[in-house]
Amino acid sequence: MRRVCCTLALLAVTLASLDGRADDARAIQGKWKLVGFERGGVGQPQRPLPAGTMTFEEGGRFSASFPEHEMGGTVRIDPVKKPAAMDFTHTVPPDKGKTMFAIYKLEGDKFTLCAAPPGRPEKERPTRFATRDTDRVLFVFERVK
Repeated sequence: MRRVCCTLALLAVTLASLDGRADDARAIQGKWKLVGFERGGVGQPQRPLPAGTMTFEEGGRFSASFPEHEMGGTVRIDPVKKPAAMDFTHTVPPDKGKTMFAIYKLEGDKFTLCAAPPGRPEKERPTRFATRDTDRVLFVFERVK
């Protein structure tokens, strides 16, 4: 009986984890407008905020548009990791074929993303939402309604 209870508990945790992935994947879908930006520990007001948007589509596709850079490709979300993780695989030049490892948090209509530059190894994935003394970037987006 004890073994059955342990197995059921493990199955419940696994199913809850999978459901969390689906929930975040659905919640992140849509268009997001850039409202905050930081690189190397410097953000606003010292660093001007570039215009930018990011869009997540059903099926794990993403696109992003910034004044000097366009991005697109696939995204894999893992909300079970602490902090939650995103892996962006770029299919558009100049980063085509590179993966960008990031962490994220989703708080209602606010989406925060901290990422290592594309092409860096997964071990360089950020572990906190900070960029000081690194070449990481931190973006804060709000949902476009």
